[in-house]
Amino acid sequence: MITTENSKTIQSDAIANSYGRPALKFTSAHGIRLTDSNGEQWLDALSGIGVANLGHCNSRVNEALAKQMQTLDHISNLYASEPQNRAAEVLCRAANMEEVFFCNSGTEANEAAIKLARLHGMKKRGAAGRIICFTGAFHGRSLGALSATAKEAIRAPFYPLLDNIERISYGAIEAVREALASAHNYDAILLEPIQGEAGVICPPSSFIPELERMCEEHELLLMIDEVQSGNGRTGKYFAFQHSAVQPDVVTTAKGLANGFPAGATLLAGRATGLFTPGTHGSTYGGNPMACAAIEAVYATLSEPGFLQNVTRVANALRDELARLLGTKLQGIEGMGLMLGLQLAEPKEDLSQLLFDQGILVNVINNSRIRLLPPLIMSVDEAKELAAAIAQAID
Repeated sequence: MITTENSKTIQSDAIANSYGRPALKFTSAHGIRLTDSNGEQWLDALSGIGVANLGHCNSRVNEALAKQMQTLDHISNLYASEPQNRAAEVLCRAANMEEVFFCNSGTEANEAAIKLARLHGMKKRGAAGRIICFTGAFHGRSLGALSATAKEAIRAPFYPLLDNIERISYGAIEAVREALASAHNYDAILLEPIQGEAGVICPPSSFIPELERMCEEHELLLMIDEVQSGNGRTGKYFAFQHSAVQPDVVTTAKGLANGFPAGATLLAGRATGLFTPGTHGSTYGGNPMACAAIEAVYATLSEPGFLQNVTRVANALRDELARLLGTKLQGIEGMGLMLGLQLAEPKEDLSQLLFDQGILVNVINNSRIRLLPPLIMSVDEAKELAAAIAQAID
């Protein structure tokens, strides 16, 4: 069993009490392993919440950052830089988009998307209108993104939020069709292709293509939040690519720079050209350091066979979990290495049982586990993870 420190030695009183942390402090990391202040090793099957997609302290990313630090670190967005040019071109090629607005996080990327929806409404009818979002959605914690987020517990302390959000049941295509037929003041549809914070929930396979058709018909922006599901997580650069749709807006962050703060809002189609000088900005967004890390990440993702190996390891993990858990496992949802395990029966103290096995996962509730392991995980490490989960549930 993993041991932990006394909680009084873990976190300084100088840190705001925003997180309910366990008595655990990490001191180093490499690959899929973290080492705590007691010298114990942990298997990180959450990747720092979907961030360390290429593993912790990735040598290629670290070398790119170190090299960039010696030449050009920060100049603001008042001026151009070659690292930003290269990162933008890499992202546009990977996502088949036309423009990029760089920022520092997922919530900022989604704030930019909400601004784009308003600009689209102003261009289309001279007034900003409504945005369709979905139950179970998580788009961030800043006020605009929080307005689009569904979880009442994190929304309630901050009312009033934006009042132009129409929330519809995730996957309910007919409800979307009815909403669009009943009013003509919609600007955009914002959704996650796979809902991560909700526990890795996938919509019906026809859902996103049908939304694309509706956006074409009604001249709406199709805005896809790939903050968690992007950057190779599902075995493609972006999860929407499994559906062969063409969004107008794609937002991403988390694994974009493998731990260096970076976010991006990508534009195409009806969104292209909506941002003009003065409509949006960021002091740090797209700084040379972040862009060097982005370029290094995508150089790895684009290596022959890398994304195919994500799918191969994911399939091995699924098979091993099914073999070891048997009837205790009701099913596995998700794509690639973005997986939600649904247990057949709730398991009391599930979070603690998994913690005791020395693995870091996200327990949604006592019967649902979210896995976001690093994309560099091997088949043997996938089997190790499955065995630890099975041991915890046994």
